[in-house]
Amino acid sequence: THYIVSFTSVNFWDWDRFWELLDSCYRNFGDNNGLYVGCMELTGYLSNKYLAGASVLSLTIIQTFFGVLTSISTYKILSNYFEVNKAVKYALIFALFTYIQFYSCVIIRDIIITFFYTWGLQIVLKKEQNIFQLVLLTIIFLIIIGLRLYTGLFFGAFIAFWFYRYTKNSSLKYISYFVLAIGLLFIISSFASSILYEQTMEQMAGSEELSESRGGLSNVLRALPPGLKQISLTLLVMFG
Repeated sequence: THYIVSFTSVNFWDWDRFWELLDSCYRNFGDNNGLYVGCMELTGYLSNKYLAGASVLSLTIIQTFFGVLTSISTYKILSNYFEVNKAVKYALIFALFTYIQFYSCVIIRDIIITFFYTWGLQIVLKKEQNIFQLVLLTIIFLIIIGLRLYTGLFFGAFIAFWFYRYTKNSSLKYISYFVLAIGLLFIISSFASSILYEQTMEQMAGSEELSESRGGLSNVLRALPPGLKQISLTLLVMFG
């Protein structure tokens, strides 16, 4: 709720704040959702200035737009494995009878993240591969990190799978395996780093659901050995 209030109450625009959000998100590797917050605040500001204060409507339309794009991307994925009629039917079932139908009109970042994940899956599963796909996957990776750090790090698995498919039958496969190993070590070290661990603890302390209803599990995870403890607690927040 406090996010929505902050988005809709922006009556002036400060580019310095926007760049600070991005700097904290990307250069300092902070989980402040900088890209999402900055873009939503910009939308709220433009709506208040040019659309007579219809900021809630504008933000809702953006959410619905990404929900529609997710359904379209799902159809494109399904059309590669089913006949057109079946692909349309399954895509409609996904659009109308899953959380997409409800949350597409709610101002949350999950629908936007779902679209980029679906788009990434569509790219990864294409039979023909080219370097442009890798560029797109990298851009999607950076966007998702700006929306939610933990979820963005997990998207690295999509890029790793694309690399595997692209090089598995070439002489460069061992080089790609080495690069993937370095990337995996980076992700693991990121999870275990003190910065992410402190942010995880802050998020758990501020989350009423995790601190109350899952307090027993979090206490068990805190008792795990160093490294495993950080990774486990981070995954609890990420998927909790």
